[in-house]
Amino acid sequence: LTIYRNASASSSSSDAKNGSGSSSPLRLVSIQFPDPHFKNKQKKRRVVTSELVRTLAKHTDPDAIIFIQSDVQTVLDDMREVIRNTTVSSIDGNDSDNRVYFQDQVEDLKEYIDDTDERYLEMKLVPTEREGSVTKQGLPVFRSIFRRTAILLETDNN
Repeated sequence: LTIYRNASASSSSSDAKNGSGSSSPLRLVSIQFPDPHFKNKQKKRRVVTSELVRTLAKHTDPDAIIFIQSDVQTVLDDMREVIRNTTVSSIDGNDSDNRVYFQDQVEDLKEYIDDTDERYLEMKLVPTEREGSVTKQGLPVFRSIFRRTAILLETDNN
């Protein structure tokens, strides 16, 4: 059974329920073509923040996936940086603990997953309207996949 749910970056933990009304861990989160907010003063409006990453860490089990894609390379790079940099130390203040909650499946920040990559194909995602439009114009779509690690989130610090 697959249940799709729209959420905003400010969705509360009480909103993290499946379609039947009971809480269950998320297995796949996709963030696709968010508004770019190019101006520096608007960057705080971007969807992917450390707060969102911590919320996702709370509501996912190990091996859950975050799939991100954008037709704006700098937006995807910024999302990747935020997810990569949300570590245990960024939450609890222990500067020596750099364990991550989500591991980027593409090590090099200059590399991306394309639509022929097996990791992308196995998710069987339906292309969004934006993705179809961009692809039809022959423009690139930048993608990455993160997998949830087994690092537990200390809920007392949130």
